[in-house]
Amino acid sequence: TMPLVVFLFVFSDSIINIFLGEKWLPSSELFKILAIVSFIQPASSTRGLVLLTTGQSRKYLILGLISSVIVCSSFAIGVYWGARGVAIAYAIETYVFLAPLLMYSFYKTPVSFVDFIDSVYVPALSSFIMGGVCYFFYDNVNFVNDYYLVLFGLVIALGAYIFSFFIFPGGNQKLSDFFSYIKKLKK
Repeated sequence: TMPLVVFLFVFSDSIINIFLGEKWLPSSELFKILAIVSFIQPASSTRGLVLLTTGQSRKYLILGLISSVIVCSSFAIGVYWGARGVAIAYAIETYVFLAPLLMYSFYKTPVSFVDFIDSVYVPALSSFIMGGVCYFFYDNVNFVNDYYLVLFGLVIALGAYIFSFFIFPGGNQKLSDFFSYIKKLKK
């Protein structure tokens, strides 16, 4: 999901214009802020899966309560500045409490915080590289039609993301593993 979220972040104006129309373009700022949150959330949600599959449902409940209090508190702080403030507070909360909540969740499980970092660093860094390439394309190419801009941007994003995997140690193996999972799913 990381490359998809970065792609949506970079091309948010065009995507919003295509699907919702020009009058919705001011919502692009909120969309981008929430994309920052969405970048890490799917990966960080594995903490719940780890707790449930290791039979630690009580710890999962405590984690849920702690997370709820933190999220609601961030909303209460951010609401003073309106929707933008709530979105920014949510983004800050997500990253400030990411490591402590992951470490708490993975304590006394077969998964460690280092395992988590090892599994997400290549996709995350590859997504950032892809985002830089996409931003350069978006900022320097002027298409009259947003459909073509997004379509060509998608092709460039896919190429940049896959290519960037080869830069990092173990990236080639991670990419190979990913495609082997797809082959297994097809069977």
